[in-house]
Amino acid sequence: MGHTHNTLGEYEEALQCFDDAIQIVHIRAATIPGYVASNHLGGLYLGKATTFKRLGRYEEALKDAMAALDAFRKRFGGQDHSLIAKALTGAADIQYRLGRNDLALPLHEEAVRLFYSTCGNSPLTANAFYGLGRCHEALNNIDKALECYDDALKLHVGFDTLDMTRIVKILGRLFNLRTTQARTVPPEKTLKTLTELFAPYLPTLKKGHASLIEQKREKTDDAAVYYKFCGEFLILAGLNAEAAAYFTLAINILKTIKDFDCRDLIASCETMLQMAKARIRT
Repeated sequence: MGHTHNTLGEYEEALQCFDDAIQIVHIRAATIPGYVASNHLGGLYLGKATTFKRLGRYEEALKDAMAALDAFRKRFGGQDHSLIAKALTGAADIQYRLGRNDLALPLHEEAVRLFYSTCGNSPLTANAFYGLGRCHEALNNIDKALECYDDALKLHVGFDTLDMTRIVKILGRLFNLRTTQARTVPPEKTLKTLTELFAPYLPTLKKGHASLIEQKREKTDDAAVYYKFCGEFLILAGLNAEAAAYFTLAINILKTIKDFDCRDLIASCETMLQMAKARIRT
């Protein structure tokens, strides 16, 4: 019931349900031989932590996330398990929201290791890489952040169901960090640096495009945003023909959208399309 109330946004009712369930578990552990409380508490504490996080009560959320982590570790007796990684991710995200990135970092690192060892190249692993990258970025560990975002992007573009919201977030962070890197070199080296920084993304971007086509999502609103990012990456890489093709795809979709004012996005794409075409002619 707690999870149902949570989904419905009935957070106080959710907290009461989780507290009642936790109390029942402790009563059963005290009265039923062989009943082990830690086998049942992890999910309940994690549910409470999620509820408190949604309420913005982060200190309380952290306390329950750590309680969930302790319960899962006891339940699995030192063995790797994705539920431990899930609790680690929850605790790490709360520390991040509290601005305690130095404390979030080891939690994220352990979550990545556990998700990879238990789930392989899964969406859970990809999202864990994103969380770790975001933490490194907050700590100004830019090279490590870029490595994590790159790993996350390479995984995400190959999944059977694309999480376009997450992919676009990753592309945005990569674009900002890579362009910032390029601004640190002397002006005469900027173009060469941009090519070196952005050209390696071509295979990954093309893989994402292929996945969109395979999933019959190549003409969606999300696809338009993705194509715009592809164009921006590739024009900076000096791959002007490829960039022009992606800007054209983005423009064609954006012009069909009726429930959102896309005029600025279209104008931006058209400007960059003309720039790419001019470079192709020279």
